Parts: sequence; C-alpha cells; structure tokens
Amino acid sequence: MSKLIYHWWWALLIPIVTIIVVCSIISIGGGYFKVEDKNPAASFLMDSSEKTTNYHKRMQAEIDVEKANVLGEIPKSTQLITDWRTFLVFKSKDGGNIFTPERIEQMKALEESFMKIENLGNFSLKTADGQTNSRFKTSIFAAFNSATTQAQLDATISQLVQGTSTSFFFSSKTTPEKPTSFLTRTIFTFAAPIEWDGKKYNDKTDDFEKQNEIFEEEMGQKIREWTDDESTKDIEFIAYSGVIDDLELEDVIMKDFTLAIISICFVYFYLMVHLRSIFLSSFGMLQVISAFPVAMTIYRDIFQVNFYNQLHMLVVFIVLGISADNFFIYTDCWKQARNFPKLNKDISYRLAFTYRRAVKAISVTSSTTSMAFIATAFSKLMPISSFGIWACILVIVNYCFTSTVFPILLVIHGKYIEDKICTRKQVCPCLIKKENNNQPPANSQNQRPKRQLSSFHEVETGYGIIEKFFNEYWVKWMNIVKIPVIIIVTCWVAFCVYRTTQIGPLTEPEQFLPDEYPMQEAENHLRYDFKQGPNDEAVKIRFIWGINGIDRDGTNHWNPVDYGTINWDDDFLIDTEAKQTAFITFCQTIRGHKYIRGGDETLFCFMNEFKTWVENNGETFPVPGDKFTSKLLEFTENDATGKTYRNEKLIGFIGDKLKMVQIKAVSTAIPWKQRSYNVPFVDAFNGLIGDFNSDNDDGINNAFQTSEDFNWPWMDTEKEFVSGAIQGMGIAISFAFVILVIATTNLIIAFFSSLTITYIILSVMAIMEMCGWEFGVTESVSCVILVGFSVDYVVHLGEYYTESNFPDRFNRIREALKQIGVSIFGGAVTTLGAAVALYFCTIIFFNKFAILITSTISYSLVYTLTFFTCCCLLVGPENDTADVKVYLAKLMAYCKSKKSDSKKTEEKDLENNVEKYDECKKTAPKHTSQTSNSNDVMVINPKELKIDVENSKEAGKTPSVSQEEPSKNLQVNPSMEKIEVESINNQDKNQFSIVKYIHYTVFYLQ
Repeated sequence: MSKLIYHWWWALLIPIVTIIVVCSIISIGGGYFKVEDKNPAASFLMDSSEKTTNYHKRMQAEIDVEKANVLGEIPKSTQLITDWRTFLVFKSKDGGNIFTPERIEQMKALEESFMKIENLGNFSLKTADGQTNSRFKTSIFAAFNSATTQAQLDATISQLVQGTSTSFFFSSKTTPEKPTSFLTRTIFTFAAPIEWDGKKYNDKTDDFEKQNEIFEEEMGQKIREWTDDESTKDIEFIAYSGVIDDLELEDVIMKDFTLAIISICFVYFYLMVHLRSIFLSSFGMLQVISAFPVAMTIYRDIFQVNFYNQLHMLVVFIVLGISADNFFIYTDCWKQARNFPKLNKDISYRLAFTYRRAVKAISVTSSTTSMAFIATAFSKLMPISSFGIWACILVIVNYCFTSTVFPILLVIHGKYIEDKICTRKQVCPCLIKKENNNQPPANSQNQRPKRQLSSFHEVETGYGIIEKFFNEYWVKWMNIVKIPVIIIVTCWVAFCVYRTTQIGPLTEPEQFLPDEYPMQEAENHLRYDFKQGPNDEAVKIRFIWGINGIDRDGTNHWNPVDYGTINWDDDFLIDTEAKQTAFITFCQTIRGHKYIRGGDETLFCFMNEFKTWVENNGETFPVPGDKFTSKLLEFTENDATGKTYRNEKLIGFIGDKLKMVQIKAVSTAIPWKQRSYNVPFVDAFNGLIGDFNSDNDDGINNAFQTSEDFNWPWMDTEKEFVSGAIQGMGIAISFAFVILVIATTNLIIAFFSSLTITYIILSVMAIMEMCGWEFGVTESVSCVILVGFSVDYVVHLGEYYTESNFPDRFNRIREALKQIGVSIFGGAVTTLGAAVALYFCTIIFFNKFAILITSTISYSLVYTLTFFTCCCLLVGPENDTADVKVYLAKLMAYCKSKKSDSKKTEEKDLENNVEKYDECKKTAPKHTSQTSNSNDVMVINPKELKIDVENSKEAGKTPSVSQEEPSKNLQVNPSMEKIEVESINNQDKNQFSIVKYIHYTVFYLQ
C-alpha cells in the first residue's frame, strides 16, 4: 500500500476527491444534517416494552380517527385547547412577599401590557360567537380590587388559599396562618383553530402543523420579545409555554454548537504547533471535515437510518480528538524515521516505515473505538442505537481517509515542501546539536532481531524535548517509585469502586437546561413551588376500549412516530343496557379513587355526558342496546360536548362505526418522576381496568390503560439506561481485550492493559457519582464511549513495548515511551482542548459530556504513564515471556510431532500386516491357473499391490487394485477379511507429497 501511495498518489486522490464532492452535494443538498427531532424524549421509548406498545396503540388509533375527521367523515368541532397555553410567572426579586399593594399594581400593569401584544386575539380562546372567552386569562388580581391595605390583602389570601379553584396561584408554602408568597402566576389559554392571513381553519385537526408554525412565528417570537423589553422595579417575570420552550431550546442548541468552531480552531492551532506545518495541519483538518458528508451519506442512504438529533452532534468533538491522535502518530513516525540515515535518504523507504508503524497503531485504536460505538448500536433505545451507528461509520470513514489521504499529504510535504521552506534549523543553526552519525546502537549485543528495521542505525539527535523527557527522566522516576505508585492507584480505584456502586437510576426528570436559565427556572417553579391546580401538569390517564393490538411489520424503526398498523377489536360492541351501566359504575369508581385528582375537569367520562344528553332530551337511560351506536353518533354530531369528545378522540367513529372509546382522568401523580415513584400508580390503574375486564361480558372486556403523555413508557426507558450501559460496556471491554491480545501479542501486556482500562472506567464512573449524577441519557451513552477512549493510550504504549528490540523490561518501556509518548501527549492535549469548549455550553447534556471526556482522557493519560508504566517496570515481560507467537509456534510444533507419531504407528501396523501375510502364505494352498477348485485360495501380499492412483484420478474413478499374477478365482484366507494396504510405488513418490492409506475389504469370491 505504501508503494502504491508513493508512486500513484495523484491517481488515488482523484477518486477520493470525487467521492467527497459527490457525498457533500448529496448530504448537504438533501438536508441530511438537519435536526428533525421535535420531541427528543419521546424517541427514547422502547418499542419492545408493553407500556410503550399501549401508548403507541392509543396514538396510532387517534391518528386513524383523526384522518377520518380530515376527510370530512365526521363533523368539525369548536375550539380545542392546545399546548400553546402560556404561564406568566411572577417572582419577587428580593424573595419576599409578592402580594403587596405596590407589587400587585406592577403585576397588573404587566398583564395589561401582555394583552396588548399584536395579534394576540387571533389565537385566544373564544366563545361560540367568536368573542374572547373569559377563560382566556386566568388571574388572581381581580380578587384584590377591594383590598387596599396589607392587612386586607393578608385576610383575602387566607381565604383564597383554602379554595380548590384559587389555591394554585400561591406558593406551596402559603397557608392561612402564613398568607405570604414569593411568587404567583397568570395563565393565558390559546386555542385552535385560528384565522390567519385570510384563511379560516376548521378546527385543531385542520393542518395543525401549519397552525402551530404560525403560532410559533407570530406569538412565540413576540412573547419572547415582550419578555425582553418589559421590566419592573420589584418583579421578575417569565413567560413560559411548551412552544416558547422549544424555540428557546433550538436557539440554545445552535449557539452551543457554534462552540464546535472553537474546538476546531484549537485543534488546528495545536496541529500547526506540533506538526510544524501549515500545509499538513490545514489539509489534515480539511480531511476530517470531509469525512462528515461521506459518513452521513453512508448513514442515510446505505444504512437507511434517517434519525439525526442533538445527541449525534457530539460526534464532532469525539472525531476531532481521534483525528488529531492519528495525525500525531503519523507525523511522529515520519519524523522519527529521519533518525535512521538509510530511511532519511529515500522517501519511499521512509513512507514504508511510517505507514507500517502508524497504520497498525491507528487500526487498533480505531477498531476499539468503533466497537465501543457498535456496542451502543445494540441498545434498545433508538436514539442511542442510531448514535452508535452514526459514530461508528464516521470513525471508520475517518480511519480510511487517514490511512490514504494523510500519507499522500506526507509524501507531498516530504517531496516538495519539507526541505524547501525556512525551518528552525535554517533560522538558528546554533540551536542544533552536532549529530554523531558514527554512534553505535546502544546495547547492540543484547538487542533482539525482531523488528524489520532493527539493522538500521538509529541516531538520537532527531528527538524533541518531550521524547527526551520520557527517555531520560520520566522512566527513571517511575522505576524508583513503581511499587508506591501501583499501591496508591489501586487504593484509589478501590475507593472508586465503592462510589460507583452508589450510582442509581433517575429520581428526578432529566434537565436539558441549568436551573438559572429562565425557561428552566419557570418550569421548576411550576412543577415544584406552586400548589397544584387543574391547569398544572399532572399524569393524565386514558382507559381505552376497542383496540386489539398493533402490527409493527413494515414500520421504520428509525422513525419514532411510525407506530404501526392498528388491529381494531372486532368484538368491541356496546349492545346491551348492562354494558352502558357498567361504564357509569366504572366512572364512579374512578372518581372516588385515591389516585385521581378531585375537582372539576379531572374526569372526562363519555357515558356520563351521553347519559345527561339523553335525559335532557326527555329519553330514558340506558338506551336500548340496538340503538346505542346511532344515538351516540347523534350525540357527537348535535351536542357541543359530544363534538368535543369526538374531536378529542374520546369517542372514535370512522364513518358510522364506533371503533373506540376512552375515559380520561387526571391523576395525582406528578409527571416525570422516577420509576419507583410511578410504580404504585401504574399497578393501581392496571388493577382498576383488570377488574373491569374480569367483571364484564365479551365486547367490553379487552380494555387497557396508558398515560396520555409517555410517563408510563418512560419508566422502562429509565431501566434500560442502566442495563444498556452495563451491556454496552461488557461488549466493548470484551472486544477491547481481544484487540489488545492481537495488537500486543503478549498475554501479560494485554492483562495489564485491560486492568488499566478497567481502572480508568471505574474512576470516571466514580466522578459521575461524586457530581451527583444519575443514570440518564448522557451517562448511558458515555459509559460505553469511554471504553473506546480508555483503550487508545495504553494500547499504543503496550504495542511499542512488545515491538522493542531490547530484551529487558526497563529499556523496552523506555524505548516505548520515547517513541510513542509524544503522540500520546499530543492526542490528550487536543482531545482535552476540543472538549473544553463544551464547558461553556448552556445545555447540561453537553456540560456533562465535557466532564466525562476530560475525566476519561485525564485518567487515561495519567494511568498509562504511571500505573501501566510501573507495572511494566515491575513485572513486564522480558525476551519472549508470554509471547502469543511463541506459544502458537510451540503448539504447531506439538501438532506436527503428533502427526509424525501417528505416521510411525501406521507404518508399524503395516509391518504387522506383512508378518501376518507371511504366516498365512505358509499355510495356504498354492493357487494355479489350470485348476478351478473352489477350495483354492490366493493370499494377497500387501506389498505386491499396486494402486493406479494417477490414472484413476484423471478418469474420475476410484483407484483400482491390480495384481501382477491375475487369477480367475480370487479368494483370501478367512482369517484375513480386512487388510490395510500402502502404496509403495517409489516411482510415484515424487509426484505425491502425502502418502495415502487406503482401506479395502476383501470378500469371498466364487
């Protein structure tokens, strides 16, 4: 390969550049790098989970019913409340009581200012006649109109805090005895459909994506601008909604991702310093960037993975560190080759030396890193699995470019640039020590003729400061303190093991933004600091009838909203009065359950509303079974409540056929709590629906329950974060050990390397626990990736140790540090520098990843240069101790000796057969061709048989046996029914390399 690169580098560049250009056009032009994941958390659900299956069944069923609505098969509805609901959170700047006369006036002024936002009325909740609904603004300040003094305010608050419909305006610590609160809120309810730019949308289902886009562009942006422009003396305020939160998150992601430019600039600058070449550093960085469109084209078009989100962006920082490490390996080998005079005279020899050494080193690290990413590809969580595939492809593509493009750059640089530009030697010759080209190689009498270049004369003057530091100082210091270092590191790791065992699953919702960020601060206040009210977040439960299952065949695994095809329950039928009564009873049971929130609008029971409508029309309930479906359809077409229930998919008609019904209830469960918190709620609601199924007849006894949002499915996701990380680390570490054995070809070095990697992983996981982290997305992904990072430095040093010419462990580790230490140090600096930019990101996920990368690289560098080095100095292999190649050679020699013994045994058996022949010949009667006596027998001498192997082989037949004296009647001695024959035709010995043994069974012949 090195010869091909040297002589035909220009021909190799043409197809490589063509591939890069074509892939860049395809990937960039096709928008492959666009982040399309609108709901990052929902994509982490496990398809194999029963909770996820139930959730997906409801979602797909509602989509099918909604399609029928769009097609006009069911009537359009009135306005429906969306997640556009906006909370205006007020908070006192000094943390004191916010309900003072002066501060209340400030908050009223803010409300009035908010109501004047342009086009606000187009999105507000309206009445049937198109006027703004009184429920559009839910505020507490009107209750204080008659209160002018602080005492009157306190008395009013003491009454309001006890009311279920007003208490949610106050802090969770507010009581009648302590009528103070440091915060309050006003709620603005926006709803669809809207009328915009001359177009009136029919309802929420009428192109809701477009309606949502209009709200984002108009109200979302204007509310954010209003928040930035307004200010008060004593009040802090934040406008919070799901839409505004998404807009803020998108902006933050783009701002954080621009920090990747800082990482690229740092790596580029350090490359220039280390490589001492603008040409190599510039085109090297261009090579790294070029790998992205090629990898993305393979990822999207060949592997057919169309999922790409914020998690995938982190690969940029990983690949920057890996690429810089590879460049250092190449350039350091390229520089060190100049220390061999014979190599320095010929660039082709120099390239061959560099290529053989560097490719082996980067192959090992790239394979272990790739395998770490492949281990994440086995995750049951789709985003983590797709991240592993994307990262693995990118690492492999980057490796291929580094193995082809960068050697070409070295050839161009060596031929046309290296000696043609102003170098340090030309600027200041006084800095150059005089080279002693006649210096004999050290310890030449003890060196092993192992490496291909061991006969070349190596001079020491070409090494830099870092190489000399490792060669002359570091290894000597480590040799003095090797035992204390091993003890100290092992004790520290033992402590880390204890801390690692304390890491558990999530106990709180995983945050993407820091607490001090306005949107996250508002979300935390709404979730934790207010008394809970009907408008607050709560886990909403759906009890569902009419769905039998979901068929996932043909779905796109990488599309989180491709749920599958619904299998409707053909037996679902409410055809008796008893079944109608059963639903009424079930709704009563739900209403009185301890886990269901009290108050209005906490239970949405279609049968209760249907009963009220029937009785208001002067009819009796329950209605006759054969008329139930037609009556329910009439209810959804003519009654406002019925329309709402139908368009909320609580009643699901397709045409005139009732497909599904749902009962919606608001539980007391707080959303996004840890798994252990949610288990009692899930078990209780499963018990409720299970009792209903067992107590009722066919047609309504196949119901199930799920959460309206994906709170229940997320419970299994939390569990998978832990189990997936353990599984991934097991795969990655196992593969890493195999690679270490292959790379180092020494069992002792492979063991020390694996032990060092284990120490690194345990130490980094202890850092997680010390930071107070729990197993979430970041931790689950990083635990596997850090295996790949942990391997790089120790495997480099171990490989160079085993390749050393010296027989003793001290000189071997010293030479290894001298040769590869500078590359290890440079790779660590660039990776750390690339990760430092992540510390300045706003998103917590990126901050955590920065800590994990810097911790892993730091521990890898320290443990490799201390613990691993000291282990080699103490009990490192000398000569051929524990060399795998030696063991394989001995094994082959043993197998060959066993084969030789087997041949001798067969020869001995042949001699025994010949002896038996001689005995039989003496006792057997002579055979003559003139007589035809059936009692006569002919005894066949094994040595007289000739096997016409060659002729039979050409004819495609079984070799035939011929006898020099043919006979009409051929018989053998009964005692010799089976004999073994060997071909001993000496004329054929040169034509056949293997002596063939053929077994014949000779039968009695008449």
